[in-house]
Amino acid sequence: MKAFRQKLTLVGYSHGAFIAFLMVKDAREFNMRIESFCLVDPTPISRRSFPQCTYLQLRAVMYDEFFQNFVESHTGLSYAVLCGSITSVSALEMEVTSAFPMLHTESSRVVDYFLFVSTQESVEFIQSNVHRTNRILSLFNFGKYAGSILFLKTAGAGQHYRALQYHKWNHPVYGWNSLLRYVPAKLGSLEGGHYEAFLNVNLQRIGSALSRDGAGDHAH
Repeated sequence: MKAFRQKLTLVGYSHGAFIAFLMVKDAREFNMRIESFCLVDPTPISRRSFPQCTYLQLRAVMYDEFFQNFVESHTGLSYAVLCGSITSVSALEMEVTSAFPMLHTESSRVVDYFLFVSTQESVEFIQSNVHRTNRILSLFNFGKYAGSILFLKTAGAGQHYRALQYHKWNHPVYGWNSLLRYVPAKLGSLEGGHYEAFLNVNLQRIGSALSRDGAGDHAH
């Protein structure tokens, strides 16, 4: 990080929004100049409801979400687990291999990453930066970011975070007002669902918003 001396544009997407936020907060320490800071469908700053479920059930849910969002296929694997048609992880993997032989390896790696890396990193972030007050994660150890911010949401982001059972899935800025001193009065809108945030049409909108921000239209 200390090698950067030019102006930077930071875009944080999904869980990556946390990383971008921390980079912006530490910009002065690393002598970075942040020209634009943009959040695209950032993960909500809120608790999640974790129902009592087995690893098999959770893995099946992740597969369902993967195939629904990436190949538009409704697999119903979590329902099969719930009904007892699939009773083991090996049986689940065999079902995925049979239905999607060309995608099994890739989808399995994605599910593994979400379960063992992404989720763990999110938990560690919360544990290290949030105080627990009456079991509500609300008071952050660091101050709010006071700079300019762009906030863009896809049409399907709320539904995506509702499925993941984030409490603030329907909050206008997903609870990020806890970390941002200035929340844009008008949020940018993108087409499609959470996993379609970087379609060509959306890339054009993000680029256009960043260009305007660099010109000072969003300065505070």
